[in-house]
Amino acid sequence: MFRKPSAWLPVALSLVAFGTVLIHVATVGVVAQPVARQDEGAPARVFQALMTGAALLIGYFAIRWLPTAPKVGAAIVALQLVAAAVPIGTIIWLESAMA
Repeated sequence: MFRKPSAWLPVALSLVAFGTVLIHVATVGVVAQPVARQDEGAPARVFQALMTGAALLIGYFAIRWLPTAPKVGAAIVALQLVAAAVPIGTIIWLESAMA
Protein backbone atom coordinates (compact mmCIF):
# COMPACT_ATOMS: atom_id res chain seq x y z
CA MET A 1 0.00 0.00 0.00
CA PHE A 2 2.96 2.34 0.53
CA ARG A 3 3.34 2.42 -3.27
CA LYS A 4 0.21 4.56 -3.47
CA PRO A 5 1.12 8.24 -3.95
CA SER A 6 -1.28 9.25 -1.17
CA ALA A 7 0.79 7.08 1.20
CA TRP A 8 4.33 8.24 0.44
CA LEU A 9 3.74 11.79 -0.81
CA PRO A 10 2.94 13.28 2.64
CA VAL A 11 6.17 11.79 3.99
CA ALA A 12 8.10 13.26 1.06
CA LEU A 13 6.50 16.68 1.54
CA SER A 14 7.38 16.61 5.24
CA LEU A 15 10.98 15.71 4.44
CA VAL A 16 11.22 18.56 1.92
CA ALA A 17 9.74 20.94 4.53
CA PHE A 18 12.35 19.74 7.04
CA GLY A 19 15.01 20.32 4.39
CA THR A 20 13.85 23.90 3.88
CA VAL A 21 14.14 24.49 7.63
CA LEU A 22 17.65 23.04 7.71
CA ILE A 23 18.78 25.01 4.65
CA HIS A 24 17.35 28.23 6.05
CA VAL A 25 19.03 27.70 9.42
CA ALA A 26 22.32 26.80 7.71
CA THR A 27 22.32 29.85 5.44
CA VAL A 28 20.68 32.54 7.60
CA GLY A 29 20.86 31.12 11.09
CA VAL A 30 18.29 31.39 13.83
CA VAL A 31 17.43 35.07 13.96
CA ALA A 32 14.51 36.65 15.79
CA GLN A 33 12.38 38.77 13.47
CA PRO A 34 11.44 42.30 14.56
CA VAL A 35 7.92 42.55 15.94
CA ALA A 36 6.98 45.24 13.42
CA ARG A 37 7.94 43.02 10.49
CA GLN A 38 4.87 41.11 9.32
CA ASP A 39 6.32 39.31 6.29
CA GLU A 40 7.88 35.98 7.23
CA GLY A 41 9.61 35.54 3.90
CA ALA A 42 9.68 32.93 1.18
CA PRO A 43 11.08 30.02 3.22
CA ALA A 44 8.19 30.29 5.69
CA ARG A 45 5.64 30.37 2.89
CA VAL A 46 7.21 27.35 1.20
CA PHE A 47 7.18 25.51 4.54
CA GLN A 48 3.52 26.40 5.10
CA ALA A 49 2.53 25.28 1.60
CA LEU A 50 4.37 21.97 1.95
CA MET A 51 2.88 21.20 5.34
CA THR A 52 -0.62 22.18 4.21
CA GLY A 53 -0.30 19.82 1.26
CA ALA A 54 0.96 17.06 3.54
CA ALA A 55 -1.95 17.57 5.96
CA LEU A 56 -4.50 17.42 3.15
CA LEU A 57 -2.95 14.26 1.74
CA ILE A 58 -2.86 12.61 5.18
CA GLY A 59 -6.56 13.37 5.56
CA TYR A 60 -7.32 11.98 2.11
CA PHE A 61 -5.32 8.83 2.79
CA ALA A 62 -7.04 8.29 6.13
CA ILE A 63 -10.50 8.72 4.62
CA ARG A 64 -9.71 6.53 1.63
CA TRP A 65 -7.74 3.64 3.17
CA LEU A 66 -8.60 3.32 6.87
CA PRO A 67 -12.05 1.79 6.21
CA THR A 68 -10.72 -0.78 3.71
CA ALA A 69 -7.37 -1.69 5.31
CA PRO A 70 -7.43 -0.51 8.93
CA LYS A 71 -4.21 -2.08 10.25
CA VAL A 72 -1.91 -1.18 7.39
CA GLY A 73 -3.67 2.15 6.89
CA ALA A 74 -3.26 3.09 10.55
CA ALA A 75 0.43 2.23 10.46
CA ILE A 76 0.96 4.40 7.39
CA VAL A 77 -1.06 7.28 8.88
CA ALA A 78 1.08 7.02 12.03
CA LEU A 79 4.23 7.20 9.89
CA GLN A 80 2.84 10.20 8.02
CA LEU A 81 2.02 11.98 11.27
CA VAL A 82 5.48 11.32 12.72
CA ALA A 83 7.05 12.61 9.50
CA ALA A 84 4.91 15.76 9.75
CA ALA A 85 5.77 16.22 13.43
CA VAL A 86 9.52 16.38 12.74
CA PRO A 87 9.62 19.72 10.83
CA ILE A 88 6.88 21.24 12.97
CA GLY A 89 8.65 20.19 16.15
CA THR A 90 11.91 21.60 14.82
CA ILE A 91 10.27 24.99 14.21
CA ILE A 92 8.76 24.98 17.71
CA TRP A 93 12.10 24.02 19.24
CA LEU A 94 13.97 26.73 17.33
CA GLU A 95 11.41 29.36 18.34
CA SER A 96 11.65 28.36 21.99
CA ALA A 97 15.46 28.45 21.79
CA MET A 98 15.30 32.09 20.63
CA ALA A 99 13.12 33.14 23.58
